[in-house]
Amino acid sequence: VFKRISLNARGNESDYYVHIRTSFTLLPWQYYQAKFSVTSEWEVHNLDLKDFKRSGILLPRKINPKNIKSLALVAFGREYKVKLDVSDISLIN
Repeated sequence: VFKRISLNARGNESDYYVHIRTSFTLLPWQYYQAKFSVTSEWEVHNLDLKDFKRSGILLPRKINPKNIKSLALVAFGREYKVKLDVSDISLIN
């Protein structure tokens, strides 16, 4: 079972998010979210599952990796001109 999501990314000096959906995120607007910031240089971002924030109080506080159904890279919360390159996504223990 993994505890961290690692991604190698570069982009346009912006903040992006990883959204996780689990078997408990039944409604379209429910997710767990963690932010990462990119520059024009390749950089590895390690996101601990314990640091993901839930979108509402009806979701469990902690993510059980066994319940994860999907993962998405998201430009969220403002108007974006998106430029995000990702060369690798890994699940780390």
